[in-house]
Amino acid sequence: MGGREPNARGRLAEAALELCSERGYEQTTAAEIAKRADLTERTFFRHCADKRGRRLIT
Repeated sequence: MGGREPNARGRLAEAALELCSERGYEQTTAAEIAKRADLTERTFFRHCADKRGRRLIT
């Protein structure tokens, strides 16, 4: 892999919004957001320090 993913922040934001709408905030995990965005968890945590960081991208 290597390098930065194009539009990772936007993809994560879209995935987070979709999943939180479908399941609710408490039932949505970082792993699920990353998977929906077709990114790694590592990329998620590069943009958000923790689960609460999802609020920053949504």
